[in-house]
Amino acid sequence: MIRTRSAMQGLAPLVSSVILCFPLSGLLSAEESALEIVQRVQKKYEEMKDATLTFSQKVKFSLSKAEYSSEGTLYTKKPNRYRIEMEDRTFVTDGETVWSYTPANNQVLVDNYKEDPRSFSPEKFLVGVPKNFYGAVLGKDKYQGRNVVVLKLTPKDDDATMKSLKLWVESGQWLLWKVEVVDPNDNVTLYSVHEIKLNTGLPDSRFVFVPAPDVEVVDLRK
Repeated sequence: MIRTRSAMQGLAPLVSSVILCFPLSGLLSAEESALEIVQRVQKKYEEMKDATLTFSQKVKFSLSKAEYSSEGTLYTKKPNRYRIEMEDRTFVTDGETVWSYTPANNQVLVDNYKEDPRSFSPEKFLVGVPKNFYGAVLGKDKYQGRNVVVLKLTPKDDDATMKSLKLWVESGQWLLWKVEVVDPNDNVTLYSVHEIKLNTGLPDSRFVFVPAPDVEVVDLRK
């Protein structure tokens, strides 16, 4: 995905989650069924041009038992354009340049867009799941009054950047409303989506960051 000195990697699963909107049928608790679902995700993603979602994020650290919560808005547009706005930071890329803005420091870091082979982007996730993940349908659940189906994916690679990925998909509407990521250190990050809008015609200007005159600009490009 995006790597501004690795700053974006923690939000990569959220970027991936926005495109997981798909039809389910004949669900069984078997790996084949889960991977068939992902194939439908791939087809849906091919049809998606852009998306906007609001979300909350909760991180639980295994060692310290500390918790961190935040909220934000994600904008994404193919190919490789993202904007994540949170209270304490903003990340933007147009597919060539990446901006990482921190209001507390009144500073923006500017870097070249880089593909990190260990990162977790929507494109690589959708292409690689059938080959790189084991999958299972865990069953049914409730989320904010919605009937959802729970899907779990586990990477085959022991060196993957995540230990497991769990998805909550609304029955009937087939939208993804929750994503739980467990990393190799057993830290748990939970993304809860509040609203999703697809194909609204987001302008390219949304994916360019223009700093205010008083913002310090640190250019890391070479």
